[in-house]
Amino acid sequence: TNRMFKKEEVIKAVEIQNLGYKFLKYISEKIDDGEFTFSKSHENESSANVILDWLNTYYDYLPKSILPQKSELKEFCNYFASMLTTSFQINEEPERAYSSWSCSCDICMQFSNLTHLKSISPKQEDRDMAKQKRNEFLQEFSQYLNIELSDYDSIKLAENNSLHQDIAILTYTKSLFGRIKHSKGGVYMLALWREFAWSKGGGPIPDFNFSATKIFDATRRLEREIERIRKK
Repeated sequence: TNRMFKKEEVIKAVEIQNLGYKFLKYISEKIDDGEFTFSKSHENESSANVILDWLNTYYDYLPKSILPQKSELKEFCNYFASMLTTSFQINEEPERAYSSWSCSCDICMQFSNLTHLKSISPKQEDRDMAKQKRNEFLQEFSQYLNIELSDYDSIKLAENNSLHQDIAILTYTKSLFGRIKHSKGGVYMLALWREFAWSKGGGPIPDFNFSATKIFDATRRLEREIERIRKK
């Protein structure tokens, strides 16, 4: 398998991504019940560090099924912070809960209003950026295979409908590594996600499961197609 995606790294990234959604769901319910608070003030701290600090405080009180190992908390917090800014925005209706003793930094405001978050809808510029990232990924991928693709072949590959979802899932995976490592976000990632996890008609594919197997299968198919182009 292509060195770009080492097996252990893919498995870990997928696990962190899946845990992110479980964590979001669980914490949302508990925050509404007032079980968790945000009284510590944060100034000039990165979002990921705020979440890390919070999780270190509550780690022993939370179910382990929604959390990574303690040694992987930093990566998890990087991903979760990017998830809050990439995929959600605070819905002003109903009005946000706020009290004078709560921290009002952006991340705590989002965190304490998780049930008021609504999904962001990617705009055209986000879809354009997703397309640009797919094209960059194709070039990078072929370089890893030591295959020089002509511009014509790159365009043909990028426009190949049967490979579209594979290229999107691999480009998304590469961006997922960036989120876990550096907490980098961008709504284009949400646009990429919808290219393989949503149906053509719009709306999430029921019971869609983002898995390491899907990533490895996509890698093999794309590799085969690039090899086939080279042999022409």
